[in-house]
Amino acid sequence: MKEQNLLKSNILKLNTFVLLILMLTGVSCKKEIDYETEQDYFEIRKNITYYKGKPFNGILVKTYKSNYDWSEEAEDVNEEAYIEPNIVLETFIERTPYTEGKINGKQKTIIKKSKQLEILFSEMDYVLGYWKSFKRYYSNGNILHIITYKSNKNEWEKQQTYYKNGVVKEEKQYNYKNEVKVNRYYKTGVIKEELIEQGNGFYTIINKFNEDGSPIRK
Repeated sequence: MKEQNLLKSNILKLNTFVLLILMLTGVSCKKEIDYETEQDYFEIRKNITYYKGKPFNGILVKTYKSNYDWSEEAEDVNEEAYIEPNIVLETFIERTPYTEGKINGKQKTIIKKSKQLEILFSEMDYVLGYWKSFKRYYSNGNILHIITYKSNKNEWEKQQTYYKNGVVKEEKQYNYKNEVKVNRYYKTGVIKEELIEQGNGFYTIINKFNEDGSPIRK
């Protein structure tokens, strides 16, 4: 009897441990649905995504080709220099998690170069339909761009762009006057400019600096 109780206790502990591991690692029973083959079963009503008449729970997979008209070299320069974009037809695979018909979790987009090679392109983190953060990556895996959003509002709060070496290139955020304050940096990490964004590509210059950090007199 004592051995049976001990066995039951061990089984209960094992089940609890397995459940905990599943929760911590994010493993779930969520099914992956290929949108291309199942799109006729999807519909959106009042911002809720339905699959076969029920709010969708699972991961929606979309595969598409796009002219990739962006150049890493154009992002990884100090000045606003024009660099011819790489116009290449790429295969993108987008995986979007849903909970009760709302996007919930990390939407990941990859570029599929071959059967063996996939490059992480971007991640969009959602909380029940609301944007939480967006990340875009260089092909070497380093962060290119981060946007964080206000809680329960699809409005950005802070933006950061990075050089390929991991150094911050530009930061944007609202100041106490609700103006968009912009700081730009050299590749060395030394601040280059302090600006106020006016919109439509126009800025008010507050301060400018040399590469050694010394101020440039107005």
